[in-house]
Amino acid sequence: MTTINGGTVFDFTQRNRPVSKSVIIEDLNDFSSIHSLGSGAKGVSSSNPYKRIVFVLSGQLECTNRTTGHTWTCPEGSFTIFPGNCTTGFSAAEDTVALRIVVVNPTEIYSILEDEKAYDLKQLVPEQEDSSVFIHILSCGNTKIWAVTMVEGKFFEAETLNSNMVYMCLEGEVKITYQDKERILHENQCFYCLKDNGIHLQAGASPTRLLIMKDIL
Repeated sequence: MTTINGGTVFDFTQRNRPVSKSVIIEDLNDFSSIHSLGSGAKGVSSSNPYKRIVFVLSGQLECTNRTTGHTWTCPEGSFTIFPGNCTTGFSAAEDTVALRIVVVNPTEIYSILEDEKAYDLKQLVPEQEDSSVFIHILSCGNTKIWAVTMVEGKFFEAETLNSNMVYMCLEGEVKITYQDKERILHENQCFYCLKDNGIHLQAGASPTRLLIMKDIL
């Protein structure tokens, strides 16, 4: 399992640099992992009873349901849901890094989402003037994922978090105050906040889009 210290700014696409024609997997916990695919890499996931949600952080993923023959493309900045109980294949024509979460006993998946389709994270949550918009994508055990759009100057905060959280900047920039220190997150950068701490986030541009993930580390 990987170890990332609380209060750290990091970038999954830089931590996990692809190697040509190879698939490298870094386990984050029992259910989430980073997959780095070098140009020309191919792989197969054996039949799994659980759905898997995959966020493409860089590059482009070509996906195949080997049971039905259906193929689809998941470009950078999008995500897809692989169905359970089938064998799936994937390949990358260019260097690609993706976050995969195994969806064990989900209690909620955003109602518009269908398996085997690509969804653009930047388009999923519309920008609204003078407000922030949250969409709850997934609840699965302790893991929860939200997509958020904020306009410049808007903020939200939590006095004390009851879980470990990862905040990923998808677009724009966000100023984070954590343990009395300020950091600026830019596109593709993440911040890891440990439970029992407070956090304050403020958008520095319009729109600023975030992916907020609970207990993936």
